[in-house]
Amino acid sequence: MFNSAILSYPVHWELTTLGKLCLESGGSIQTGPFGSQLHASDYVDVGIPSIMPKNISVEEISTVDIAKVTNEDARRLSKYIVKQGDIVYSRRGDVEKCSIITSNEAGWLCGTGCLKVSFGKKRKIDSRYIHAYLSSPMIREWISRHAIGATMPNLNTAILSAVPVLIPSQKEIEVITKVWRSITDKIILNRQINQTLEKIAHTIFKSWFVDFDPTHAKIAARERWLALHEVIETSSPTCYSAEFDNANQPTQTLEEAMTQAAMAAISGKTPEELEQLSPEQQQNLRNIAALFPDTLVDSDLGEIPEGWLVSPLSVWGDIICGKTPSKKNDEYYGGDIPLVKIPDMHNSMFVTGTSDTLTALGAATQKRKLLPAGSICVSCIATVGKVVITTKECFTNQQINSIVPQKKFFTPYLYFSMLKINDLLHDLASGGSATLNLNTGNFSKIEILKPSFEVLQQHYILVESILKQVLVNQEEQQTLSALRDSLLPKLLSGQLQIRDAENPVSEAMA
Repeated sequence: MFNSAILSYPVHWELTTLGKLCLESGGSIQTGPFGSQLHASDYVDVGIPSIMPKNISVEEISTVDIAKVTNEDARRLSKYIVKQGDIVYSRRGDVEKCSIITSNEAGWLCGTGCLKVSFGKKRKIDSRYIHAYLSSPMIREWISRHAIGATMPNLNTAILSAVPVLIPSQKEIEVITKVWRSITDKIILNRQINQTLEKIAHTIFKSWFVDFDPTHAKIAARERWLALHEVIETSSPTCYSAEFDNANQPTQTLEEAMTQAAMAAISGKTPEELEQLSPEQQQNLRNIAALFPDTLVDSDLGEIPEGWLVSPLSVWGDIICGKTPSKKNDEYYGGDIPLVKIPDMHNSMFVTGTSDTLTALGAATQKRKLLPAGSICVSCIATVGKVVITTKECFTNQQINSIVPQKKFFTPYLYFSMLKINDLLHDLASGGSATLNLNTGNFSKIEILKPSFEVLQQHYILVESILKQVLVNQEEQQTLSALRDSLLPKLLSGQLQIRDAENPVSEAMA
């Protein structure tokens, strides 16, 4: 039924199958619990994490929005509990990716929609090598090719059991595992750094454009100032003269009090810490603080700073819905022009790589749909609410609506604005249909807050370096991933010897 697809390999390497390795070690390949065993209503806010297909990546198990079950359900489904060294796959969709279970995830549940590969106590091969091997492009391609179903690929225990596995010598296993793991750890570290950077940028956005902290700080400062001066004016001068005579700083004007409060809100510093900044830093903060109104007014979005507007997305730039060139014409594909699809948008701020690319001929079929760098792509069909920023000229498929900003400094603001309205995007896309679909017309009419140009420019200046570093880290992740993916094929082809495998890795990570 299955072809090994391993046509040549070093003579001293052994060719076996994943099923045989599991059986010989006393392990098994097992399907996770079915829906009849674990219902959506069984999930809880606090409990044992249940690994779902969306949580599986080559590098690690993602805990973002991970489902949880009660301790009672975990005990009831104890045969699906994962242990360190197990490997989990998705049964549907993105079936070629797998994750290895570390000590962090041991004791969690292999959830609905997943498969669990377990090795028993007689295991002779490090499961980290098996995971590295299974994650190589040639095996991922083998699994995708043998998965059942043209529209939605499906994986089962028989397919996984038949996966061909090459076993080199113990020394070679150790080197391959070490090199693969070192690259993967660096990718994870870069990802963690980016998560921190994105959180910082998001915090700034939320403070300025959601919570309106500088404006609220001015309002509070004005109330304090007026209350204080009302007390001074209505009280005996003798009673308070000593207090004010002993003050180490002159009494602030109302404008100075509001400006200092806004400066503190913008910088996250106390008035005392502001005094320690250089004159240039203080003046820069003073200039930014002056851009924020000191009054809130009613709007369709609730209270917003006075002078700011509520505008549809169409006001911010051109709205473009992508299109897929005909797949029947091979000459349209395989060039160097990215074609962005929803799978290319997951877990990243920027699009740095796409699975499909177009030739100049393919691009010529949809010239009016070309997106420049700095455009905001938003997924609007099926998987709704994924948002990315383009880094070069590209196209998208029809499941994505994009905003081409009129001004360069609109880009970060629009990116975080689209993330903010995720729930609204879902509501607009539902329309009573089982398949979510937010058309371009309705997308264009979505209204968001429009601050002054001056505030948007200052926001761009403040977050530009953060976003640039995120992009640098993302591009390095892509380079490291390509290096990691090339490791095993190069060893099999003889292009790279085991003794030399660590050299290119050291150079790339220097």
